[in-house]
Amino acid sequence: MSEEKTTVEHFEVLKNRNYQATFSGPQSVFVLQDLLKFCKMIHSSFDPEHPHVTSYNEGRRSVILYVLAILQYNEVNLKEILDAHQYQDTFMSSVEGKDDKAKFEDIASAFSNGLHR
Repeated sequence: MSEEKTTVEHFEVLKNRNYQATFSGPQSVFVLQDLLKFCKMIHSSFDPEHPHVTSYNEGRRSVILYVLAILQYNEVNLKEILDAHQYQDTFMSSVEGKDDKAKFEDIASAFSNGLHR
């Protein structure tokens, strides 16, 4: 029984380390922003006309809550990610209407300079 418990504990430590490694670095901000949006953390998951859609959206939301719990994010961490999300939205609006080459150059420059700040 204690060997089984040790295996479960080892798995949990390994899982947490892998999540931390995956969600560290400048790319993690972009991925977390996308997950926050896709998983309905930024907008309401409620659909007054379709209760099944609400249930589906809550399922999405539970995924990002799970990820954030493993990463031990708190309100301060989330505020930083959401502030960066607003910056990203503003930036993406600024490249609208440009040809593809100009968009690519602006986006590449932003990533090399750190899109999130």
